[in-house]
Amino acid sequence: MYFGKYHHQIDEKNRIRIPSKLKDIVGVNPFIMPGPNKSLIVLREDEAKQILDEQFGKISIFDSTEKSLALRKLSSNTVHTEEDKQGRMILPQGLMEYAKIKDKKSGETNRNIVIIGAYKKIEIWSEAIWEEYAKEDEEEFDDKMFELISG
Repeated sequence: MYFGKYHHQIDEKNRIRIPSKLKDIVGVNPFIMPGPNKSLIVLREDEAKQILDEQFGKISIFDSTEKSLALRKLSSNTVHTEEDKQGRMILPQGLMEYAKIKDKKSGETNRNIVIIGAYKKIEIWSEAIWEEYAKEDEEEFDDKMFELISG
């Protein structure tokens, strides 16, 4: 299980480091894929395979439905990372643009990111997008927690 919130920066070569507490669980060379709300999801290979099999495993290779389109978009934008000797991984430009870490039009990169442990996955967020997403007052948080717990 993944927990915690960590503020980091992407270096000038678009490399990141997963915090050691999360890295010990996710291991080396994880998969990074687009996630909801302009986040990126980081998973171990076995976790990525299990999730993709559960969601898309029964789709025929000749299927042309929306689910097949979603699979194509997800898998074509997913990377199996390779770490350098210092434990850094390069975030590809397409994923950086998806997560609004890099502006597609101007080419500017917001180097500040937030990496969170989100129970079964790690998420990478542009710090600006995360702050906007996380702007909930305490009452909304309590309501959502109650909904989550009560089912």
